[in-house]
Amino acid sequence: MNNLPRYGFRPFGKRFEDLQVDRLIVVSGQTFDVNGGAANLSLRPGDPVYPVANGGYALADGSEGSGGAVSASHIVCGIGWQYDATTGKMEFKHGLADAIAYSTNFNRASWIFAIPVEACQWSIDVDEADTAATEAAYRALINDNADHILCGASGETSAKPRLDISSATTTNTLKWRIRGIDPTRENRDLAGLYVKLIVEANVVARPAFGGTTGV
Repeated sequence: MNNLPRYGFRPFGKRFEDLQVDRLIVVSGQTFDVNGGAANLSLRPGDPVYPVANGGYALADGSEGSGGAVSASHIVCGIGWQYDATTGKMEFKHGLADAIAYSTNFNRASWIFAIPVEACQWSIDVDEADTAATEAAYRALINDNADHILCGASGETSAKPRLDISSATTTNTLKWRIRGIDPTRENRDLAGLYVKLIVEANVVARPAFGGTTGV
């Protein structure tokens, strides 16, 4: 039996009101795509993002990316107002649309709200049910590292970040450290899809540490 899928990274072990939330800008024309998958998608709460050289933030590729997984700095938790060129108005939507163009008119700028990855542990669904299918198999992966993966397929409208469970190993450059099995009742069947694990940002993925190696 498959478990109920949940979207993206969800804070674990802390109340939302106790978490640091940063307001981040997304620059004009920023696109959101999954390498080899979904294109022109919307950025949603639960998506990983990272700072880019243009001064804004972009969707953090996972292991599906052409250059491998990118270290996320934040997890999106809310979407601000965004400019709709069709209506000519600032509007609220549940996802930040792809390639919103506002040039240098910062009254129309796109903003997101996001939690730093080091602020808490995270619950996230695994991407398949072959690497592990029993409690013992999942427990054997605790304290291993793994990358996230964006699973949004061509034609879909969201990135669908999950944990690339087949990447789990002791390699210290992987972006997330597996800390346990989520005790949620939504983990009804550990042999099914969408098992939820607890992860935290590995040292290599924590900007405050500034290092190039993990633990």
